[in-house]
Amino acid sequence: DAGRALPHDTPIQIMDNHHQWKKDAPSGTALLLGAALAEAMGQSNDHVTYESIREGETIGDHRVSLILAGETLELVHRASDRTIYARGALDAGRWLIEQTPGMYSAQDWLSGLINR
Repeated sequence: DAGRALPHDTPIQIMDNHHQWKKDAPSGTALLLGAALAEAMGQSNDHVTYESIREGETIGDHRVSLILAGETLELVHRASDRTIYARGALDAGRWLIEQTPGMYSAQDWLSGLINR
């Protein structure tokens, strides 16, 4: 809703912070947030800037910044329990068994979430 309410050319910046052992950057959640906002604003994902921080024991913090003239709108998502990621993995598995045989990536599954 925020993306549809803002000007089409509003810059989108997404920061994700996770524990020091997380391998992917940006995170799947950050990519999902960026894709959803870009689509709502009629932009391509190329207009989303990502910053990933990997430190300490942080489970997952995500900050979406929409940069306007003279102000910034921020939306924040903080994960406080790792079980949400297990639920996501189960959801990805359910999605995968419904697909035709082939090679799929996490991005394929995440793209499907936007259209649900």
